[in-house]
Amino acid sequence: MKTPHLSPGSAHLSLNSGLLSHGSAPAQLWKRKWILVSLSFVSEYIGNKTAELDNTGVILDTGTSLIALPSDLAKLLNKEIGAKKSDNGQYTVECSVRDELPDVTFILSGYDFAISPYDYILEVQSSCISTFMGIDFLAPVGPLAILGDTFLRKWYSIYDLGRGTVSLAKAK
Repeated sequence: MKTPHLSPGSAHLSLNSGLLSHGSAPAQLWKRKWILVSLSFVSEYIGNKTAELDNTGVILDTGTSLIALPSDLAKLLNKEIGAKKSDNGQYTVECSVRDELPDVTFILSGYDFAISPYDYILEVQSSCISTFMGIDFLAPVGPLAILGDTFLRKWYSIYDLGRGTVSLAKAK
């Protein structure tokens, strides 16, 4: 990509590192082709179950650690993965179940963007938390979903400032 762009890169938790670039996309950080996406959902699925999300806008946000979804959907996803709501409002899940859980796939512009259980369940001080949190944005702003660092670690994003577009490619 040779047009003016901003790319927050992919933060690597295990390496405690990341990259912010401006100018041209660093090829060593992404795989395959770039996919130009419209930031609105068509649907989302976990395993073989699908949730239709017509008219739900999407925000890609490096300032949000988790994935914020409409409350009903977040509650449903957390139930599907066996997460339980704790006293502090955070959903916890047994770390040992990650190998048994399916990917969660977000469909943007007709393309599938999957994240694995090791992406959407974070291990924090020997316990595990779900990254799906509920938040409801009222009209005329909402409904909205925020795909934060949980998603952006897996999907390298580029914001083309010249064209006003967003593209995604699988992070290495």
